[in-house]
Amino acid sequence: MFTSAFEILKQSIRQFKHKSEYNKFKKPEFFNDHLFPVVVDLRKQGISVVKNFKDQSENAKKLIDHYEKIGEKKILNEIEKKRRSTIKSSYKIRVTSLFSDDDLINFANDNFIIENINQYFGFKPYLREVSVVVDYKNELSDIPINTQNFHRDPDDVKLTKIFFYLNDVSINNGPFQFIKTSHLKPWVHEKFLTSNVFKYYSQDQIFSATGKSGTIIFADTNGYHRGLILNEKFRVMVTAMYTSQNPKYGKLENIVFK
Repeated sequence: MFTSAFEILKQSIRQFKHKSEYNKFKKPEFFNDHLFPVVVDLRKQGISVVKNFKDQSENAKKLIDHYEKIGEKKILNEIEKKRRSTIKSSYKIRVTSLFSDDDLINFANDNFIIENINQYFGFKPYLREVSVVVDYKNELSDIPINTQNFHRDPDDVKLTKIFFYLNDVSINNGPFQFIKTSHLKPWVHEKFLTSNVFKYYSQDQIFSATGKSGTIIFADTNGYHRGLILNEKFRVMVTAMYTSQNPKYGKLENIVFK
């Protein structure tokens, strides 16, 4: 593949900026990684999936129980309200307000989550955002929109997100997808990779995180990721973002519920 001198220059500038930011942090103690299988996956691949997390965490189970009380009908009603309120194609709605802030905070601060991200960062992570999001089939278009395209998150060089499925997610209802190892060179390519992804990465590098309700995903979203466009139904998940105390973008003040 031919790479122009201009593209090489842009990548060099991005690499310099990234390494300058990264070097401000204490280096993680990699020699303890063998005690943290999630962290081993994160360092190598950029993503780790834990099945049946709801069976390991009371905080996770509480969110699942609450979601089941809300019921599918309530989620479908929220989707229909969104569709009626907009003339443009839509695929996403936030339903954070249907959940208790305390329950979401307790989940995001679950010991298992914090201990793993602490090991990955090499310091205490800071919880920046928590949300509950529904992705649903776009009835007006089959073309991926916004975060349905592969993209990187720009918030910090030390960045991890968790995604907790509240309903079963198959390849048909929008699994989280991640390009494995793309987190290792976050300065390469632009924020959005809207052109042919296979020009830069192989099919084998694209990981689709399907799973039953209660599955949790850890991802270094400096790597390319997206929510796969839905063919049917909807996907409901809790998302939490963890950064350093001094993220690249925005100020770390109060936790944002989106």
